Amino acid sequence: MNDDLRNQLQVLFFEARKVTDNQNPPRYKVQGKPKGENEGWVDYDGKKRDFYFVTYRDVIEGGLFRAKCLLNVKEDELRIRNLKYPQKYINKFNLELFGKNRTYNLDGEEFYPAINIKYSYDHPNSVTYQLAVYRLACENGMFVVYKELEKFRIRPKDVFSIDDFSFWCCHNLLILVFKQLEFDFRILKKTQVDKSEGIIIVNEFLNKKPSELDNKEKYI
Repeated sequence: MNDDLRNQLQVLFFEARKVTDNQNPPRYKVQGKPKGENEGWVDYDGKKRDFYFVTYRDVIEGGLFRAKCLLNVKEDELRIRNLKYPQKYINKFNLELFGKNRTYNLDGEEFYPAINIKYSYDHPNSVTYQLAVYRLACENGMFVVYKELEKFRIRPKDVFSIDDFSFWCCHNLLILVFKQLEFDFRILKKTQVDKSEGIIIVNEFLNKKPSELDNKEKYI
């Protein structure tokens, strides 16, 4: 992992472990030290059944490999678009990455292929890796996740699975993502309302009495 990414993600690389309470039947949970070595262990939600444990670092390392493979970029070409996590105990995180040197031009605008990574110590039974598209639309940009193109939720034991890696190494996935994006744009353009026509529609709606609204309009 390059130094720039390491520094930005360091907050997630705290010590964590799986423990059991030795009861019958045993309950399992994750403990971590999000505030550092001297602050003691934090207990996350317990589980009745045993689970395969991976750390945040494992999940991120697996995500970086998938991103490099899918986007065909080097690690130092990956950029963090957003990193979210609860400040107190960091019981979960959401990391959005995109490849700065892979772009797709659509109607004069540039879009970047991206990957979304989610995992939680409260729910350590699954890891989410999602395909996405990033657009520099404003200060923070627009990040669109295509859930239908998601590699679903995978089991933690498959974070470093060769079989799962093979899915992410298929570059046709990028073609599929951007074709879907292009299709969505065309649909939106065909359904766009002329500005003057839009003003008329809005005014008509505002002048309606509550009794004249249908059920759908009441909730707009």
